[in-house]
Amino acid sequence: MAGVTANQTGKKIDVNFFLQLGEIGLGLAATASFGKTLASDLEKYTTLNEKLEYATNAIKKEANRLADDKGRTVRWNLLIIVEGRAMKVYMLGFDVNSYKSIRLCDNVDADFYQMFDGRSLKDVWKNSKVEVYEEDKGLLFGDAFGFNIPVLNKKALNVLYPLIKNDVELLPLSLNDDLLHGINVTTVLDAIDYDLSEYLTFRDGKRIMYFKKYFFKVDIINDYNIFKIKDLRRGYVFVSDSFYQSVIDNNLRGFKLEQVFENED
Repeated sequence: MAGVTANQTGKKIDVNFFLQLGEIGLGLAATASFGKTLASDLEKYTTLNEKLEYATNAIKKEANRLADDKGRTVRWNLLIIVEGRAMKVYMLGFDVNSYKSIRLCDNVDADFYQMFDGRSLKDVWKNSKVEVYEEDKGLLFGDAFGFNIPVLNKKALNVLYPLIKNDVELLPLSLNDDLLHGINVTTVLDAIDYDLSEYLTFRDGKRIMYFKKYFFKVDIINDYNIFKIKDLRRGYVFVSDSFYQSVIDNNLRGFKLEQVFENED
């Protein structure tokens, strides 16, 4: 069957793309089965518009079914083609001006803050007590807290953990009688296109001091909802549009998400 194409939201939909999904290295038997079923079902329709309407609805339904970690790559490709959705990346931060931040109750040396560079800490971490900064007493309690790593309450964890569970470790923190969850991001990617990014280096000309413009390699990051990059292992955490939308849709408070990349291709 020839590919059926048409413009929708400024993008071309190629039905043949979906029929071939099981053959382009995504490795999901369910996808191949879906492609065959879709191809068969489309034969029932005669006009282009009928085929497109049916294919679009069927593909969206399949994308939602694959909304788990195993189906991330397939789900993303389905949505980016069908809905014309551009890939966006956000820097994960926290609204420390409106919501409370926390700190450790015990004094620690500088080495403590060097640990959060993508290495695994689950075997050495002990539940640590934290407290709200005295000057933040008048601010609101959020679902996420300003700290050296992302810290989530139970509500935020329940929403976001299914998206990030393969790329993080949970580090327990105690705020009075409440259990909070430090998010140690262990996925570090070599995902920067240096030719298209803009950045400043230290005097050695090799180590990057900071980026003025990020340009990510889409084929590397499209499987991940949270990650770090090898050039900035400490402090900087990046999240996907799915993460961003989950924060918005569930009215999670305390986050500050800055879009740093969008690829419309």
